[in-house]
Amino acid sequence: TSVGGDLYIIDNDRLTNLDGLANITSAVDYLSIYSNDALTNCQGLARLLGWPPGPSNDAVGRDILIERNRTGCNSIDEIFASVSEPTKPSITSTTSGLGRITLRVAVSENGGGPIDRYDASCTDGTNTYTGTSATSPITISGLTNDVTYTCTVTATNSVGTSPASAPTDPIICGDEAVLKINNFVVRFYTVVLGRLPDQVGLDGWVAGLTGRTLTGSDLARGFFLSPEYTGKNKSDTAFLDDAYLAYFDRAADAGGKQGWLDALAQGMTRTEVLDGFSGSQEFIALATSFGITPFAGYCVPSSWNTCVEAPSRLATQESTVPNTKMELREGAEAKPIPTLSVLNLGILTILLSLFGLLGFRSKTL
Repeated sequence: TSVGGDLYIIDNDRLTNLDGLANITSAVDYLSIYSNDALTNCQGLARLLGWPPGPSNDAVGRDILIERNRTGCNSIDEIFASVSEPTKPSITSTTSGLGRITLRVAVSENGGGPIDRYDASCTDGTNTYTGTSATSPITISGLTNDVTYTCTVTATNSVGTSPASAPTDPIICGDEAVLKINNFVVRFYTVVLGRLPDQVGLDGWVAGLTGRTLTGSDLARGFFLSPEYTGKNKSDTAFLDDAYLAYFDRAADAGGKQGWLDALAQGMTRTEVLDGFSGSQEFIALATSFGITPFAGYCVPSSWNTCVEAPSRLATQESTVPNTKMELREGAEAKPIPTLSVLNLGILTILLSLFGLLGFRSKTL
């Protein structure tokens, strides 16, 4: 953008910065920034003044006057001294698909000058792939499907390049259905175990859930019954908090949590609690939203005549959570527990009493 005549900013006692002028590349006549009592940030003028090489490269046609403002805006040297490389970017969201990852980023401070480009780098631990864009988002292509990557981003202006952003959580490229299952498994690592997944464990769970040889119930049991989790020696209250968050993606409601606490106090095992959670409508809804079979024997909602057959089980199966062995018994998968309404229970009680009375009378005749 070019200013066709003079550029004057004089006697403004409210103006604090000139960020709005960052896109101005030339001024035909005079430039005067004078007697602005609140003005402390003139970084928006840096390009116009010839930054970064120096004042000799300015793009102002006639005289330049920069005086009697607040510190930071009293000379070209002060303005140049305030300009720096951008701050570390933040990756605000990630999406992935077949052979690609797209990153959206934000920078809190651009260093006083426009950001020229963003550079993204994604690695699988062995190979590194890069992508560049003048604006957010940045797409990295040529990635291998079904491989997990972590990514970082830097931002560059005319002064230099920012530090790299914090790395992303693991991102897997590939079919959208596989990606959703991957995200479901990562949830259990972070919520239940409090850590990011190891690659071997993550790949094993994703393969089992994708191939329908494992169910959501198997996954949950594997994590909650693993030595890594049980070794935390969590109280019943903490255990239920974890279970609600992992199974239902929400905090525990007071009434429901108290009911489970009472049941545990009366002898119910944590394994039985897990089975109850697995058979709940909330877990069914969550698991199916990720494309996962909630438990063996669950009927596919779109075809109630088609059910997922219970996979065969060995008496003992090694879990893919490192150093974890879980016991799986044939037919032990959770199923919804049928319940009777109060009305139906009352009718059943009356019928049983009636049949019992008739039987008693027939014997006495």
